[in-house]
Amino acid sequence: MARKLFLLLALLWPLAACSPPLSGTVRDGNSGAPVAGAELTLRWSGWGRAADGQLVWDAPKTETTRSGAGGGFRFSHGGGTAIDVSLPDGTSQRVEALHENMTIHVGGPWPGLRADKALLVPYPGTVPTAALRKEIGIEPALGDLGVTAGGTAFDDALGELELTGQPGTRLAFVPGSGAIPAPPAPEAWQARLALDLRRDIGWVFLGEPGAPRAVLAIAPLSGATTTSGETAGIMLYAPLPSAPEPPPQRAVAGK
Repeated sequence: MARKLFLLLALLWPLAACSPPLSGTVRDGNSGAPVAGAELTLRWSGWGRAADGQLVWDAPKTETTRSGAGGGFRFSHGGGTAIDVSLPDGTSQRVEALHENMTIHVGGPWPGLRADKALLVPYPGTVPTAALRKEIGIEPALGDLGVTAGGTAFDDALGELELTGQPGTRLAFVPGSGAIPAPPAPEAWQARLALDLRRDIGWVFLGEPGAPRAVLAIAPLSGATTTSGETAGIMLYAPLPSAPEPPPQRAVAGK
């Protein structure tokens, strides 16, 4: 039995080692400046001993590091389920959207606000019916925010997502994870964005420079289908209660 378990672990180990070490930069969500001295704890599960001493495949694992003078951090482990960030001022937050060379925004103009409200994203050329909204249990749709969507993401969750603002609505993309950051400078706002969901993880602000109305969380597109076969994508968003002035020092981010 022990020999079989050893062989199984030997086969699984190269798979776990395939992911490159997770690294990135911690930045202030208001100014975009790097944050030094933040303590970051990466969490994942893997083979190990449970509390009762039994060997299990989902034992909790952690690795802790700190951000350097330029805000940079690097773990020796690749992948994971979450990073807990503790800042020098005593505040903390959890980040669950993990990816290579990530930017973790902390603080920001809307502390505690999360993009956690569901939003229907109808397939190109369709309008979500009242029946679809009722059966899926999601009322707001992307069109209600003045935006239409297209691209290959409706057939491939990691494809390209094209967002187009209707009159009076412009779009601005800010890459990263963690807290919702301040909107970018006016020159970053566009009428149309093309996002590659394999690498573009972050937020899209909707509205006008200096007056964002809502923010979309950009991640692989999920979907839902009704019993009648009507289908729509689903994204997460947050209405924004106020419009902070865009900081001039933030680098332009967009496509």
